Amino acid sequence: MKSKTFLIALMLFFASEAYAQPNTTLHFTGGYSIPMGDMKGEFGSTQATFTANADSNTYFMQNGFNFGLGIKYSPYKNRGLKVIGSISYNGFSQNKEYTEVADPVKVDLALRIFTLSAGLEFSRITRTSRINPFINAEFTANFFSGNLSERYQIGEDVDLSLKPASRYGFQFGGGADFVLGERLGLMLGVKYNIANLIGKESTGDVAKEYGLNDKEGIVNDVKYYTRNINFLQIYAGITLYLGL
Repeated sequence: MKSKTFLIALMLFFASEAYAQPNTTLHFTGGYSIPMGDMKGEFGSTQATFTANADSNTYFMQNGFNFGLGIKYSPYKNRGLKVIGSISYNGFSQNKEYTEVADPVKVDLALRIFTLSAGLEFSRITRTSRINPFINAEFTANFFSGNLSERYQIGEDVDLSLKPASRYGFQFGGGADFVLGERLGLMLGVKYNIANLIGKESTGDVAKEYGLNDKEGIVNDVKYYTRNINFLQIYAGITLYLGL
């Protein structure tokens, strides 16, 4: 009798988890961003090398973070194919303190990217599965800002801002959604963003502003080469199941 009772209870448990898959989900995510390609670079070990490399082919980024809000909607009964969209923010930075010269300086550099994206996702979903892997692809609109500051002990400080710029590209990703309950889940994933595939441009520096300058050209007698802005996002977040 006890074994039958246990079996019935187990069947009821799994039956309760076999609810209809939601056609709409909302997710809040955050994580670590890794600069790649021409984004990643190092200032150099001395102040002289920093000055010499100021117009190099990289953006000198080393560390980053991300957070975002996304939505997924499936117009089909099996929920496998979804239309997706998201708003996300990636912040990258690097800092260096040079102390070997007569006038020590601390350098802080930041690059910020606000991204709007839309695309399609395919999920492997079954009615009883608590782990649902997915892959997706999205078109992205990326809006750039940033700043460079140099803090001297003796000399005059320098504060520069990146001219606002917009570029377009694609991001590809994958991950898994872990079902915790009828309305709540946990998401883990990764995205690879090609941020400036479309719209590269090099513009002149004005006053205390500098350009993104990702297209080959000569600006203020400085030679710039084509630079690709690519980065990897590793993220985790909470999923809310809104519609059944």
